[in-house]
Amino acid sequence: MNDKQWPTEADRFRFADEDLSPEQLRRLERHLEHCSSCAKEVAALQELVGDIAAPVASGPLDVAGHVAGVMERLDTPVSSTQGSRWAVFCGAVAAAAAVALVVATRGPEENAPDGAFVARGARSEASLSRDVGVKLYAHEASLRPLEAGSRVRVDAALTAGVRNLGSTPVHLLLFAVDRQHSVHWIAPAFTTAGTDPEAVVVAPSPAERLLPTAAAFDDLAPGSLRVVAILSPEPVHVSNIETLPASELVEARLQERFPRADIRQVRLEVTREVTP
Repeated sequence: MNDKQWPTEADRFRFADEDLSPEQLRRLERHLEHCSSCAKEVAALQELVGDIAAPVASGPLDVAGHVAGVMERLDTPVSSTQGSRWAVFCGAVAAAAAVALVVATRGPEENAPDGAFVARGARSEASLSRDVGVKLYAHEASLRPLEAGSRVRVDAALTAGVRNLGSTPVHLLLFAVDRQHSVHWIAPAFTTAGTDPEAVVVAPSPAERLLPTAAAFDDLAPGSLRVVAILSPEPVHVSNIETLPASELVEARLQERFPRADIRQVRLEVTREVTP
C-alpha cells in the first residue's frame, strides 16, 4: 500500500489489530486523516477487536441461542451415492453474518492441545496457521461446536466454520478417518465415484462463515475418529488423499507430502449413544 492507494479491507483490519509495519502504519494514518469513511470503519473495527480481547464477564455462552439463526436456514438432508448424507446450509453467508460463531484462540506462548484447529491472536508474520481458522461443528439436535475429545453420534452431520484474515485465498480439504482407517469427506462434497472435486476455496474475510454443506456418514465406525484439515496455498484435490494408503494419512506424513500446507487434526469419539 502506498500513499495514493485506497487501503484494502485487510489493511484496515490489520491496522485495527495493530498488525502493520511502522511504514504501513504511517501511510494508513495519513490516509485516515483525510478519509472520514475509512476512519469510521477503522474505529468500528478497533472497537470490535477490543470487545474480542476483553475478558468474558458473564456465564457460559448460550451456543444454542447463538446458532438459532443458522439452524433456521438448515435444509433437509438428501441422499448420496457414497454412503454419506449431505445437508445444504441455505443462505450460509447471511447466516454467518448474523450469528457470532464460537472461535477458540491462543497466544504465542501457549501450547495448543491436539486438535486445536484455530490458531489466531499471535503477534507474528502472516501465515496459514495465524490467519486461517477452522472450527468444527456437529449437527445433531442442534449445531454444536466440537473440541478435541468431543463425543459425536454415528449419525451426526459434521461441518465447519472458516475464516481467512490473510490477503489470498486458501484451499481446504476436510475429511475424517475412522478407527477402521476409512476416509469420510466433509469438504469438498465427494459423492460420486470417478470424480475428483477440488478443495474448498476459503476466500479472505474477517467474518467466520459456515461451509455450505454438512456431511453425515452411513458407515462411520464407532470409536476414535480423526478429523483432518489441510490448508494449502495452492489448489489440491480429493484424489491427493484418496490415492494414499492408511499409513500416509497421519499428520507427520501429510506434512511431508504437503510441505507448504498447514495440517491440523481433531480427535473425536464416535458413539451410538445420545450425546449431551
